[in-house]
Amino acid sequence: MTHSTEAKSRANRFWREYRGTFAFLLLMLMFRSAWADWMTVPTGSMNPTIIEGDRILVDKHVFGLRLPWTLTRITEGRDPQRGEIVVFDSPVDGISLVNAGETRRRGAG
Repeated sequence: MTHSTEAKSRANRFWREYRGTFAFLLLMLMFRSAWADWMTVPTGSMNPTIIEGDRILVDKHVFGLRLPWTLTRITEGRDPQRGEIVVFDSPVDGISLVNAGETRRRGAG
């Protein structure tokens, strides 16, 4: 066996062995990007309901399904309702922020 055919054989064996793992990781990352995600609460601004460091599950598809890893929306979704917890990225530094309570409709005020 030559060096190149031996390397191809090892690469094929590696791919056959781990392709399920790679498919799982890709699907999980797509799921987290477009459907739901979990995050850690960065500040204690919502004490005592949610404490700094708590982990929360974020349901993203309710407000519009997106193409994974983009901001392109496939469905319109709905606006947040009063009392819902909303997660958004800070326009200043990109950190995910958590907010709850009174929300305003788009275009209001």
